[in-house]
Amino acid sequence: MKISPSVRKAHLDNRKTIIDDISKQEILLAKARHLLVTGKIDDEGFDGLKQDYKQQLTILNERLNLITTILTESESDQTEWMYTTSNVFQSYKHQDIYGKRFMIDLLKPSPINLSVGNIDDIIINNTLAKIFDYKTCTNL
Repeated sequence: MKISPSVRKAHLDNRKTIIDDISKQEILLAKARHLLVTGKIDDEGFDGLKQDYKQQLTILNERLNLITTILTESESDQTEWMYTTSNVFQSYKHQDIYGKRFMIDLLKPSPINLSVGNIDDIIINNTLAKIFDYKTCTNL
């Protein structure tokens, strides 16, 4: 499964948030145990809190596993384009809207010459220029 860099970043950010949430749930469970030991809550109160926290942990772990699977499956696809006969334009065609925006942002708009009424040459980002050069050299 191929995902765009922006979607990959969103998944990584989401993964980090889920890991933080799991850590918070574990802290809350530890605090509930402390309240039980100090006698501030009874067994019934602790059991209810424990059940809620465990349920939340189960949901968070399922989400984490799903995102980890998506990221793991996509890692092998990230460099796949380098070894195929496809080019940047074919890759663009298969991107989602965020990936397409990312690729378009690599092309800087050039100034419009109002006196002549045309647009100067497109300025290509250095990274994108290297990709074009790489593909050109390997296709010779």
